[in-house]
Amino acid sequence: MALAAPIQLRLSEEIKARYEDEAASRGMGLVPYLRQRLEQGDAIAEQLAELRTLIADGFDRLESAGTGMSASGSGSGAVDPGMVIEMLLLLRAVVGEGKLGIVHGELRRQGLPVWTGGRNAVSAA
Repeated sequence: MALAAPIQLRLSEEIKARYEDEAASRGMGLVPYLRQRLEQGDAIAEQLAELRTLIADGFDRLESAGTGMSASGSGSGAVDPGMVIEMLLLLRAVVGEGKLGIVHGELRRQGLPVWTGGRNAVSAA
């Protein structure tokens, strides 16, 4: 893909130095590094939009199936475990290990079980 004409971008000296350090640590120049960050950010935003749609569709399917389950999580009834697991795995793929650890810590703090993917849920001990 051919690149368009260059654009100018003003950054504070502090931010510029941080990006230069990050680029150097990856063996890249500043411009290619920033281009890559922007493109990856766009891809992540698209993935998040798709996940939001999937989740909204999943809740719509639950409500239309008459389970009484709503976006608030209240209600009772049968929930398609395949759909729930698929949404969970998609979210985990997007979030990454660092943020997943934060979420697990928050679940434990609130005394909620942590799903471990087939093993017994870890209690909030």
